[in-house]
Amino acid sequence: MGIIKNLTATAGNPGLFSLNKQKLKALRPQLFGLQTLLTGSSVDNPAAAEDMLNNGDIQPAVVVSVSPLLVACYSDELDAAVLLCFPDGLAKKYDLQAGSRLLTVNSYTDAFAARDIERGPGCSGRWKAFGPIVADFYTDDTARLTAQKQQIPEEQWAYVEQLGKKYMAARPGMARNGLAYRFRNPEPVDKIKWSSKISLD
Repeated sequence: MGIIKNLTATAGNPGLFSLNKQKLKALRPQLFGLQTLLTGSSVDNPAAAEDMLNNGDIQPAVVVSVSPLLVACYSDELDAAVLLCFPDGLAKKYDLQAGSRLLTVNSYTDAFAARDIERGPGCSGRWKAFGPIVADFYTDDTARLTAQKQQIPEEQWAYVEQLGKKYMAARPGMARNGLAYRFRNPEPVDKIKWSSKISLD
């Protein structure tokens, strides 16, 4: 899909989150499989996830549906939101409800345009696509998550939720697989499959 640009250079507010590898393995066990080890993918492996959490651009995300679990993920670089779909079990694990606030760490590319991004009036024009991962699901740095969320204005949270609902109306039943490669195109929610081993303890 092209080369992803240097994250450190594009992150206005780098994540600086640590990766809990057990959480990553539970949610995305395929990244620890033999095929990944043999192919040495440079864009979708545990090291890439760790780099994203550390260097990715912190942005707000809002839960817009619990069943299915849909999260609207924002990018101020494109002034747009995309929807990520996750297993419903994560809503119970993290006590999520419609309107719950999360954080993503985003990466950007100008190598290709994403099908599901409608750039808003605040788009910087520097990038054609962004790929988010939800930091809350992969880190134990709760104090930093909370501190970063508190810095985001109330109106921005409301704006992200609005964009998420707009996405749902424009593409009913469609979302990106939240547990797949971050630049994956949207697909029918009822067709998304996961190999996760989520513990609800």
